Amino acid sequence: DLFESATQDQLKAISGHSHVRAFPWPTLQYGFLGLNFRDPKHHAQPNPVLHDMRVRRALSMALDRHAMLQNVFGGFGAIGYGPFPAGLATADTTLRIPHHDPGFAAALLDSAGWTAGPDGMRRRDGVPLAIRLIVPTSSAFRMRYAVLIQEALRKVGIRVDLDAEPFPAFFAKQTAGDFDAALITYSTDPNP
Repeated sequence: DLFESATQDQLKAISGHSHVRAFPWPTLQYGFLGLNFRDPKHHAQPNPVLHDMRVRRALSMALDRHAMLQNVFGGFGAIGYGPFPAGLATADTTLRIPHHDPGFAAALLDSAGWTAGPDGMRRRDGVPLAIRLIVPTSSAFRMRYAVLIQEALRKVGIRVDLDAEPFPAFFAKQTAGDFDAALITYSTDPNP
């Protein structure tokens, strides 16, 4: 018998059974933090926060992908290197991912005019540096990632407001561009 997909809890439960064996294999699924370069309220305008490449790079450098992957998936999963699963010929595993460097992320935010206040949170011209992250409540993995992202970005002075919705509402917001950031997953088709 074959059970194609198991949770970490299920894998832990079967680890002590000699007649059951678990083994990983590459899949064509991947997930990522999607950023909206358009203002969610005025789609013809750039996103007031994320239009600046320094802010996007700071977001990326504030996240410790390896620690987050370990926290959510344990010894399973792999860091993605672009918009394609590593098992596809179109994947480019030579892409460099910005390394985790909260100090440099903070310096980038400073250079973009987002300065930290006494509470550690950043503002520019009195406006708080905040993004709204949408996440589907149907995905325990993405919900855990959302909290980790929120905590990591708070450390560099970025407020992340989590907008957790059932999948239909999440998908409607994603499709309409009604978000600053979204935790998105795809399952690709290997056929050309």
